[in-house]
Amino acid sequence: MIAAKVRADQAATLRLVLSYAAFACVWILLSDQVVVWIFREPAQIAMASSLKGWLFVAVTSVLLYGLIQRNLRQLHRSLRQEIEARSHSVRAHELLAAIVESTEDAIFAKDLQGRYILFNQAACRFVGKT
Repeated sequence: MIAAKVRADQAATLRLVLSYAAFACVWILLSDQVVVWIFREPAQIAMASSLKGWLFVAVTSVLLYGLIQRNLRQLHRSLRQEIEARSHSVRAHELLAAIVESTEDAIFAKDLQGRYILFNQAACRFVGKT
């Protein structure tokens, strides 16, 4: 389960990076064309290119912030779900332990290799062992 979460996190990171790269490529290709179409003088083109660079930094900063926030919300939601699932599991194990130890019936269980994994006090009394 942890490996699946790691792969999901890696996939989310890759999507974020690819989104950024796609936006950056489109920006560079299209914005250079727009600057050349609008301005003719080299000084104006240089100034527009500088402003375009600053605008790129601002826009990509906002874009990255939004993408990172979305990934963090997904991570927090996943962590809350895992905590809730573990809490349910702990309660189920506590209930099982209470039932097994409070009954007068002999209860035991083995794993697939034949090893005892559960043996209550009533089972111990039944076989005469501690």
